[in-house]
Amino acid sequence: MTKRKFLRRLEDELANEIANIVENAGLEYEIDEVVAYDDDYFVIKIGIYPWGKTFLEGSREEIIDTVNDIIEMIQAGRRFKCVCGREYDLADLQEKEVIECECGSKIMWASIFEWSNKREIPVRVWEFVEDHIPKD
Repeated sequence: MTKRKFLRRLEDELANEIANIVENAGLEYEIDEVVAYDDDYFVIKIGIYPWGKTFLEGSREEIIDTVNDIIEMIQAGRRFKCVCGREYDLADLQEKEVIECECGSKIMWASIFEWSNKREIPVRVWEFVEDHIPKD
Protein backbone atom coordinates (compact mmCIF):
# COMPACT_ATOMS: atom_id res chain seq x y z
CA MET A 1 0.00 0.00 0.00
CA THR A 2 1.37 3.41 -0.91
CA LYS A 3 1.74 6.09 1.73
CA ARG A 4 -0.96 8.22 0.08
CA LYS A 5 -3.44 5.32 0.13
CA PHE A 6 -2.57 4.68 3.78
CA LEU A 7 -3.16 8.34 4.67
CA ARG A 8 -6.40 8.38 2.66
CA ARG A 9 -7.63 5.40 4.67
CA LEU A 10 -6.80 7.25 7.91
CA GLU A 11 -8.69 10.32 6.62
CA ASP A 12 -11.76 8.22 5.86
CA GLU A 13 -11.61 6.51 9.25
CA LEU A 14 -11.42 9.84 11.10
CA ALA A 15 -14.26 11.31 9.04
CA ASN A 16 -16.44 8.27 9.78
CA GLU A 17 -15.62 8.38 13.49
CA ILE A 18 -16.52 12.08 13.71
CA ALA A 19 -19.71 11.51 11.69
CA ASN A 20 -20.80 8.79 14.14
CA ILE A 21 -20.12 11.00 17.17
CA VAL A 22 -22.04 13.99 15.79
CA GLU A 23 -24.94 11.87 14.48
CA ASN A 24 -25.27 10.16 17.87
CA ALA A 25 -25.56 13.63 19.42
CA GLY A 26 -28.44 14.37 17.04
CA LEU A 27 -26.76 17.37 15.43
CA GLU A 28 -26.48 18.45 11.82
CA TYR A 29 -22.98 18.55 10.40
CA GLU A 30 -20.90 18.57 7.25
CA ILE A 31 -17.31 17.49 6.87
CA ASP A 32 -15.77 19.51 4.06
CA GLU A 33 -12.28 18.11 4.12
CA VAL A 34 -9.95 15.88 6.11
CA VAL A 35 -6.23 15.86 5.37
CA ALA A 36 -3.75 13.51 7.04
CA TYR A 37 -0.18 14.78 7.00
CA ASP A 38 1.16 11.69 8.73
CA ASP A 39 -0.29 8.81 10.70
CA ASP A 40 -1.37 11.02 13.63
CA TYR A 41 -1.58 14.62 12.43
CA PHE A 42 -4.74 15.84 10.70
CA VAL A 43 -6.40 19.05 9.56
CA ILE A 44 -10.17 19.01 9.17
CA LYS A 45 -12.74 21.56 8.06
CA ILE A 46 -16.10 20.75 9.64
CA GLY A 47 -19.42 22.41 10.28
CA ILE A 48 -21.33 21.35 13.40
CA TYR A 49 -24.59 23.22 13.73
CA PRO A 50 -25.61 25.53 15.29
CA TRP A 51 -21.93 26.04 16.22
CA GLY A 52 -20.83 26.72 12.65
CA LYS A 53 -17.76 25.94 10.55
CA THR A 54 -14.32 25.51 12.02
CA PHE A 55 -10.86 24.18 11.20
CA LEU A 56 -9.36 21.67 13.61
CA GLU A 57 -5.81 20.38 13.55
CA GLY A 58 -3.87 17.95 15.66
CA SER A 59 -3.78 14.29 16.51
CA ARG A 60 -6.80 12.05 16.04
CA GLU A 61 -7.42 12.14 19.80
CA GLU A 62 -7.16 15.94 20.00
CA ILE A 63 -9.62 16.41 17.14
CA ILE A 64 -12.11 13.92 18.62
CA ASP A 65 -11.82 15.66 22.02
CA THR A 66 -12.47 19.05 20.41
CA VAL A 67 -15.50 17.74 18.51
CA ASN A 68 -16.87 16.37 21.80
CA ASP A 69 -16.22 19.73 23.50
CA ILE A 70 -18.14 21.55 20.73
CA ILE A 71 -21.04 19.11 21.10
CA GLU A 72 -21.10 19.65 24.89
CA MET A 73 -21.15 23.43 24.43
CA ILE A 74 -24.01 23.17 21.93
CA GLN A 75 -26.02 20.86 24.17
CA ALA A 76 -25.41 23.00 27.25
CA GLY A 77 -26.71 26.03 25.39
CA ARG A 78 -29.73 24.36 23.80
CA ARG A 79 -32.07 25.55 26.56
CA PHE A 80 -31.79 28.51 28.83
CA LYS A 81 -33.90 30.11 31.52
CA CYS A 82 -35.15 33.64 31.82
CA VAL A 83 -34.88 35.27 35.26
CA CYS A 84 -38.49 34.25 35.89
CA GLY A 85 -37.65 30.57 35.31
CA ARG A 86 -39.33 30.09 31.93
CA GLU A 87 -37.19 28.03 29.54
CA TYR A 88 -36.47 28.78 25.88
CA ASP A 89 -34.78 26.86 23.09
CA LEU A 90 -31.56 28.23 21.65
CA ALA A 91 -33.02 27.78 18.16
CA ASP A 92 -35.95 30.09 19.04
CA LEU A 93 -33.59 32.80 20.15
CA GLN A 94 -31.38 32.50 17.08
CA GLU A 95 -34.38 32.79 14.75
CA LYS A 96 -35.73 35.97 16.35
CA GLU A 97 -33.95 39.21 17.06
CA VAL A 98 -35.70 39.60 20.42
CA ILE A 99 -37.91 37.32 22.49
CA GLU A 100 -40.20 39.02 24.94
CA CYS A 101 -40.81 36.73 27.88
CA GLU A 102 -44.20 36.53 29.63
CA CYS A 103 -42.60 38.28 32.62
CA GLY A 104 -41.74 41.26 30.41
CA SER A 105 -38.00 40.66 30.10
CA LYS A 106 -36.56 41.02 26.63
CA ILE A 107 -34.02 38.38 25.66
CA MET A 108 -31.63 38.99 22.77
CA TRP A 109 -28.92 36.89 21.15
CA ALA A 110 -25.41 38.28 21.00
CA SER A 111 -21.90 36.93 20.86
CA ILE A 112 -18.48 37.98 22.02
CA PHE A 113 -15.07 37.04 20.72
CA GLU A 114 -12.74 35.47 23.29
CA TRP A 115 -9.29 36.56 22.13
CA SER A 116 -7.35 34.19 24.38
CA ASN A 117 -8.86 31.13 22.71
CA LYS A 118 -9.71 32.85 19.42
CA ARG A 119 -13.32 31.68 19.44
CA GLU A 120 -16.75 33.26 19.39
CA ILE A 121 -18.85 32.57 22.46
CA PRO A 122 -22.63 32.92 22.38
CA VAL A 123 -24.05 34.93 25.25
CA ARG A 124 -27.57 35.84 26.30
CA VAL A 125 -28.43 39.44 27.06
CA TRP A 126 -31.45 40.42 29.14
CA GLU A 127 -32.89 43.90 28.98
CA PHE A 128 -35.19 45.48 31.52
CA VAL A 129 -34.61 42.63 33.96
CA GLU A 130 -34.29 45.01 36.88
CA ASP A 131 -38.01 45.80 36.53
CA HIS A 132 -38.81 42.16 37.29
CA ILE A 133 -36.58 41.50 40.27
CA PRO A 134 -38.43 41.82 43.58
CA LYS A 135 -37.18 44.74 45.61
CA ASP A 136 -36.66 44.47 49.38
